[in-house]
Amino acid sequence: MNKIFTTIIIALAIVGMTACNNKKAPKLETSEDTLSWALGESFAMSMMQNNLQVDKDLVIEAFRHTVEGWEQPFDESVCEAAYKKLTMQAMMNQQQRQQSQNSDIAAKEEAYFKKLVAENPNVKKSDKGFYYEVLRAGKGKNAKFGERISFDYKGYFMFTGEQFDQSNGYSGGEPIIHVVGNPMFPGLLEGLQLMNTGALYRFYFPNQMAFGANGSEDIPPYTAVIYEVELHEIMND
Repeated sequence: MNKIFTTIIIALAIVGMTACNNKKAPKLETSEDTLSWALGESFAMSMMQNNLQVDKDLVIEAFRHTVEGWEQPFDESVCEAAYKKLTMQAMMNQQQRQQSQNSDIAAKEEAYFKKLVAENPNVKKSDKGFYYEVLRAGKGKNAKFGERISFDYKGYFMFTGEQFDQSNGYSGGEPIIHVVGNPMFPGLLEGLQLMNTGALYRFYFPNQMAFGANGSEDIPPYTAVIYEVELHEIMND
């Protein structure tokens, strides 16, 4: 039997067996007990998230038939077809959840930006889809793609205002020295090219112009952010 599908059958069997317990949590005495419970909980959560409907009694019976080497009711081809159907259903459910989540986030961001512009006439919308405010105008050259620059920033979660990061230049260290266009998220890449040296801007980035579906080490997926960016110098040779 396909190893991946066998793993799913075993995991679902674990879920089925744990579901037979009463509501009181069992006492886990060994590391094997803890691992068994963790596997059951993990796959139960996966089943619920993917809206998988199964017969728990059959799952338990399949588990026993598999580990005991008893006769199976179908051959490998049927098993593979069932696995493909399961995989396809899980993918469809994931896409539906993601579409729903994207729609909810987009509506929330749109409401935020609408209120922001209404309350602050200094906020402008860029042709790339993010918003910005000039806190201090620059008097030097405009930053361009491919140029080496020094700058500092502070990052905030847009909906809470909580600061999650700042560059070393704001804590006694050296400013960032970076080439515009080298790895950086899309909003920052576009935002820097609006700035002149000496300028201080506040950028409001919707999640797709920031770290999007992947997020980062400090930023959850689909998170809109605010960045205050200060462009110090263009350092072309």
